[in-house]
Amino acid sequence: MSTTSRRATPEQVRLLVGLSSLMVLPLLAVVMIYFTVQQATPDHAPAWRAFVFALVVGAIMGGALVSFVPIFGGNVPAPAPVRAAAAFVPIVGLVVVLLVGGLVHQAVPVTTGFLAGVDAILAAVLLTRSLRGR
Repeated sequence: MSTTSRRATPEQVRLLVGLSSLMVLPLLAVVMIYFTVQQATPDHAPAWRAFVFALVVGAIMGGALVSFVPIFGGNVPAPAPVRAAAAFVPIVGLVVVLLVGGLVHQAVPVTTGFLAGVDAILAAVLLTRSLRGR
């Protein structure tokens, strides 16, 4: 069997997702800094507060992904309703964060913070797990 037709191992998938998440973090930092520099108002505190809020929410979502998605090393919850709801949690989380961003008129910082939080947790946990060989 050719080496190009073999499936990726879970460790390889964790490594690829972790590395891609790690590569996105500097891009998100550049987007946030560019956004605050381009703001017309001299007070950048509301944008950074919205960013930090979304960063925490994104980190919680990243923790949930790592805990409950099997390819990331998590365990699927046993009850069927919880498994069904778990599929929609990331989508609902992103929609809620976007709605909050729209309400506070800080959609870019909130979206950037959410993605940065998810990517930071995924990068840290998945790279650690893939390098440990778990």
